[in-house]
Amino acid sequence: MRSPRPLPGPGGLALATCRTVVLGICLNLGAAQAGPTAPAASQATPAPVLVWAPLQAQPGGGLQRLALPWALLGAAPGAGVESVQVLDAKGQVLPSAWAGPPPDGQSRREATVPLWAWPEAAGAQPADAARSLDIELDEQGRVRHLQTHTRAQPPAGTGAPGSARWLLDLSALRHPGERPLDLLLDWAAASGGQALTVQLQASDDALHWRPLRSAQLLDLPAAAAAPALKLRRIDWPADQPLPPYLRLQFKTPVQLHAVTLSAESRQRPDLVTESLSWRPEAPQAGEAPRWRLDLPLPLRPEALRVRLPALNQLLSLRLEQRQQDGQAWQPVQQFVAWRMQRGGVEGQSPAEPVQAAPARQWRLVAQGPVPAELAQGALSLEWLWRPPQLVTLLPADPAQLAGLRLQLGAPAPGPGHLALQTLMPGYQPGSEYQLPEARPGTAQVQAAPAPPPAWEDPAARKRWALWAVLGFSVLGLAGLAWRLKGELGSPPPRA
Repeated sequence: MRSPRPLPGPGGLALATCRTVVLGICLNLGAAQAGPTAPAASQATPAPVLVWAPLQAQPGGGLQRLALPWALLGAAPGAGVESVQVLDAKGQVLPSAWAGPPPDGQSRREATVPLWAWPEAAGAQPADAARSLDIELDEQGRVRHLQTHTRAQPPAGTGAPGSARWLLDLSALRHPGERPLDLLLDWAAASGGQALTVQLQASDDALHWRPLRSAQLLDLPAAAAAPALKLRRIDWPADQPLPPYLRLQFKTPVQLHAVTLSAESRQRPDLVTESLSWRPEAPQAGEAPRWRLDLPLPLRPEALRVRLPALNQLLSLRLEQRQQDGQAWQPVQQFVAWRMQRGGVEGQSPAEPVQAAPARQWRLVAQGPVPAELAQGALSLEWLWRPPQLVTLLPADPAQLAGLRLQLGAPAPGPGHLALQTLMPGYQPGSEYQLPEARPGTAQVQAAPAPPPAWEDPAARKRWALWAVLGFSVLGLAGLAWRLKGELGSPPPRA
């Protein structure tokens, strides 16, 4: 039979109590210190600058919409859109919400396409006809006339005979805010009806052609037991932008009277143009020259226009994008930039519509010969875009309206942005674009404010208080243990 374990004496109880208190305080201190470690990662690299702009609001305050200027977004690298704030004259953060995308336009536009019969040399096969073909363009890139070694080809509708190939000039019909829908063809069908097969070929310079799609067309008259059947419309491929030039190639000669392009407008607020300089990348051996643009946050252009520095230059480019360093570049599209003199008039390539998602990094890669002055230098481009839109609730007091400002890059952002449905009761998609518009002024850059002293931080004060409690507790328990030790070590009193 085991003997009962002896109970600890007063000294042992004091030491055990001391260990328990110290362990509990350390655990509480560790929990208090673990709390602020999550935001510490985000505060490790605070925004180096604070950017703000005065805000000119419409009289009366209330819900108003404002567009974030490029200068404000680009002047605070590393600052995200979550740090965008609207402050009143007292420095209080006003409630705000991000506007949704502009409502898709339902307006449909139809335009007659300039049409040219592709000249065929007598006795030549269609594949050989291009050898004697000269396409003359005006200063805007529009087709002026087609010329063979024997005669000039008139445009359609001026007595041009039937042709197996037709050139469509779309250079003046492309708009960044539009999406092509279809092409409607009008031709002189045979009396007994006609079935046609047509192949669409696209080109950026009217010299090099690439296949786009093929389609079947019908024009059958009514019969005794069947109605007339007409299929003269070609749907445009959804993933293809509108090229400057299009060629229709039929299996048999066709007399085209007209071609109508239908497009849907998606442009609501006007596009803003920013002149940007894309820095050159150091290419590896055998690589083509390339130019890069890094943005502070993911953005997308509606269109790009390359500004070539000298006359009579042409540059074929491939546009690429990615979100961050280390990722693979994703191709977006190809286009040709040019600046040349024709007929004594200088012209340049129009803005190229871009169909892509927002990204932080963009790159242009040369696809052919590059002028010597561009191979190692920066490339100037015009970035056509729609700035992010912010909806905010402004005070009605004229004195507070006079001191409004838009701010980006604050090290300690204020309240987060609200949902648009919360800020605008009874919200309907697109209704924010009917609000009055407040306009930011010139962006001002200043050094970011220094972080507050440690004693003003509530978390820091809590940590110091816990350390103080721990120190006093240890001292008190040490004194208690010393006193108990002295009482236990003293001889018992004599009887």
